[in-house]
This record gives sequence, structure tokens and C-alpha cells, in this order.
Amino acid sequence: MIRKMYSLIVLVLSFLSINGLVLHNKIEESEAEKMLISLGYYNPFAFDASSNLTEAIKDYQSFYNLPKTGELDQSTAEIMNKPRCGNPDKVHSSHGYYLLWHTKWPTKSLTYKFENTGADLPPKTVKDTVRKAFNMWSSVTPLTFTEVTDRRGHINIGFYSGTHGDGGDFFGPGGTLAHAFYPQNGNLHFDENENWVVNQRGTDLLEIAVHEIGHAIGIQHSNIRGTIMFPTYFGYRPNLQLHDDDIKAVQALYGVGTGGIITPNPPTGAPPTGAPSTQSPPSGKCPYTEDKNKACFFWAQHGYCTSAKSDSLARMKSDCCNNCEKNALCDNKDKQCDSWANRGECKNNFVWMRENCSKACKECS
Repeated sequence: MIRKMYSLIVLVLSFLSINGLVLHNKIEESEAEKMLISLGYYNPFAFDASSNLTEAIKDYQSFYNLPKTGELDQSTAEIMNKPRCGNPDKVHSSHGYYLLWHTKWPTKSLTYKFENTGADLPPKTVKDTVRKAFNMWSSVTPLTFTEVTDRRGHINIGFYSGTHGDGGDFFGPGGTLAHAFYPQNGNLHFDENENWVVNQRGTDLLEIAVHEIGHAIGIQHSNIRGTIMFPTYFGYRPNLQLHDDDIKAVQALYGVGTGGIITPNPPTGAPPTGAPSTQSPPSGKCPYTEDKNKACFFWAQHGYCTSAKSDSLARMKSDCCNNCEKNALCDNKDKQCDSWANRGECKNNFVWMRENCSKACKECS
């Protein structure tokens, strides 16, 4: 009997360990430091309060509405050990409780592509679930989302494990569930090693997809529990809905409306050549915020705004001037950006580098 009880205890402890929990709600200081760095709270090389670990812990506790002890106490460790989104919490200015990224998509007609659909669920289930996630955002905005298969979309979706080339590694079940890049990058990655499920307890694909799409369209984390954009995952929630805070965030970026998902694919190939459909805007200033063709984003990203592909230059400056102007903003703000990028800072300090050295980090063409 004692032997059986001992085996049962070992089994339970193993289960807790496998699922990413730490006994006694503790966390090693070295692991906490790594997490605080990756989430934007702690920078040991900075010249401000963020270089002080105690202040960084207090900052983390403040975001999660915990007592600001500056110590890795039980309540702090409990939150740190929860599965979560891999995107940072601490970035840029606040608009109320939610946070907005410094850019948004230049069009309200967005496309998405599946690079793969993972191994846990049937492809149709994955696509239907992600489509439902997109629809939650389009139901309160003018945004539309169209799946494409013959080219990259604005948002590109896939399941990956470990180191997969974007600087945001996955470490297995129970840690970082997924991450997504802000406009105008658009990559959205799920951790292949999670046990993805739909409509049941487990790692709910719908909730994580809605959250990551929020990032992909320009919304950062909220510190209000119960919002879609809260960074920590507490488990399956039936009848999932956007919180008022989520709605305010997305409407602050794109306005109020109802988009709905459309099915026709955007135009393919290179832009048309010949005379522009309208007179080119004077002195490079674009007179409108929505370009005349849904494919302008792709053409701008592939260099058709420059004289290197001059057959289409006049047409691009006329019909796609909005995207051409935005693409031209991709630049380095410091002469050392290339040097920093070569030594790996795009990965190690990616929030600051993406804002100040976007060209060196290849965040746009």
C-alpha cells in the first residue's frame, strides 16, 4: 500500500513538472531574469531604472496587478509559470489600459496564408478555427480577411518548434504558446509542441489565434484580466468573446464597422505598365490613404516603387502612392544599425531594434 502511494505521488509530481509548473510556486532568479528581459521589463545594460532587477520585478508586478514587493514571491512566480504569449508586455505608450503598436496596416482589406496547419488537428479544423478568429476582429471593424494560397499574405500562419529563424524560439509544452509580429511583418507562429485542441479543455486554438491576430493587426498586451489581449493563458473559455477593452483597441486603429471575411483573391502578378490612371501626386505627397488596388502592398514590398523596375514606376506612384510612401519609411535611424544587426541585436534586443533599425533587421523591403 505504501509502495503504491509513493508511486502515485511520483506520478503526480511528474505530471506537474511536465506541464511547466514549478513546485511551491517558485522560480529560479536566472530564469526570471531571462523572462523579464524577453518581456521588456529588464535591461541590465540600460542607464535607467530598467537595469535594476528589483525595479523590473516591481514593474512586472504592477502590470499584472500584483503587490509591488520587488521580490519573486509566490503570487509573482505563479503568474510567471503560466503558459503565455511570447510577445513582450512592455513596449511604447498606452491608450487607456490597452496598448497599440506604432504602426498599423495601410489597408483594411488584409490577406492571410497558411504556411502549414500543424499536426494535432485536421487542416480543415485549423482553417475553420482561424477563420473564426479573424471574424471576431472583423465583426467590430471595417477589416476584411481573405485567405490566399499562391503568394504570401499580409499575415502568414504556421506551426513551428524550437528555433525557427525569427528570433522567438519555442521551448516545448506549457511555456510560450505562440507569437506574432506587428505590422507590417505579419508572421504568426504557433508552437507545434503544444497539444492544440478546439472546443475542449487544453490549449485552445481559437483563443490563442484571436490573441495573436490582435498582435498581427497592431494591438499589444492589455493588463486587464479577461481580455483577449491579456498575455497569460488560464485555460479554455467556452463562448469566447472580445472584451470591451479589445474592441476599443482595434477600433482605435481601424475605426468602427463590420467587415466580414471575403473570398475573392487579390490581383496577382506585377502591376500594370503604361500611363497612370490618375495624375501622379505632386512632390511625392500621396493625396489618399487607401490605394486603388489591393495588390499595392505586395508590389511595394517587391520594389516596384523604385526606378529599378521603371516599366511600372509611373503607375505605382499614382495608384499605389500610399504604400510606396510607407515602404520608403523603412530605414535605419542610427549609423550603427548594420553593425548591431550583424552581431545579433535584431534577435537579442528586437523591440528597440525593430523600431530604430528596421532596414538592418530586414523588417521591410
